[in-house]
Order: sequence, then C-alpha cells, then structure tokens
Amino acid sequence: MSTLGNLRGTNRFLFLVGVFAIVFVALRGFVYADDVVYSDDIVINEFLPDPDGDEKEGEFIELKNIGDDVVDISGWKLEDTKGSIASYIVPDGLILAGGVIELFMRSDTGITLNNSGDGVRLISSDDMEKKSFVYDGSDVEKGRSFNWVSDDEYVLGDPTPGEENGVPLKEPLVYSNDIVVNEFLPNPDG
Repeated sequence: MSTLGNLRGTNRFLFLVGVFAIVFVALRGFVYADDVVYSDDIVINEFLPDPDGDEKEGEFIELKNIGDDVVDISGWKLEDTKGSIASYIVPDGLILAGGVIELFMRSDTGITLNNSGDGVRLISSDDMEKKSFVYDGSDVEKGRSFNWVSDDEYVLGDPTPGEENGVPLKEPLVYSNDIVVNEFLPNPDG
C-alpha cells in the first residue's frame, strides 16, 4: 500500500497541503522569459579607441552598474558600429552589483574601435539596444578615453581601466534668483 493510502483524514489533508506548498514555493523561484527585466542601469562607462602604445593591447570598453540592484548581464552583447563590426557576447554568470565596473579589453573581445570614428553599443540578451555612443574621428585624442558623464554625454579624460572615471560626473546647473539688473542703457550714444 502507498504512503498516501496509509494516511487518514487530517493527516492526509496536511500531507497534501505540505506537498502543494513545497511545489508552489519551488515554482515561485523560477523566472519565466516574460518576467525578465533588462536593467537600464548598465552604462558604457568608459572606452578608449586610441591608447598610447599598442592599440591591440590598450583599447578597452568598460561597463558599470549605476543602480543599486544586482544585474545579470550574461548573454548581453558589446559591438562597435562602423567598419568591420565585431560583436562580443558577455559570458554566462557575469553579474554586476550596484556600483561595480567590468572591464573588457580588445584582446578579449576582438572589438576594434576605429580612430577615424566609430561607436559602442550595448545590447541586452533580448536583442534590445540599451546604450550606445557614436563618436567622430575629430573627437578622438591619443591616450584619452571617453568617460560617461550622463545619459548620452561623454567627455575626454585620462584612462582609468577598471576604476572609477577620473572626471567628475556632470552636476546640474543651479540658477540663482539673487541676480538683478542694476542698470540698463538701451542706446548710450544717443
């Protein structure tokens, strides 16, 4: 006779409730494809298209999680945008906690950033572009990296691969109500 057959009345009911509870809790832990949220808190933090010295060894792209939540970027892609476009798929298990920076060297990704103008794209594993930045060749300075400042703005600075950017984040403009026009001369000559 089965175990369930040996249980009677209240015990059988409690057994079935327990089995149901275990299955429910186990299934609740699964994430279904429709439930996945691809964070907008991962930014292209810094990239260096024209390093001092060997370009194959010095070029890099850096990602940063600017949010507080942990984000799994497994299967996300980095790409350049011009010339012979290369795509690098982030390996499984790469998780970025809030504030964490991840460095991707050209020698690992195969992505060549053209000095004459190019761009960097970050694409989530559902093939949606999350971030991108395109630069002109006239923007490139040897030995200077593009540093993320705000949503779509980068400034040139000293390279800091794998570390916080060396340029200050852009502060919002503060307007003062304490300034007044003291004197106004519309036509001083006549």
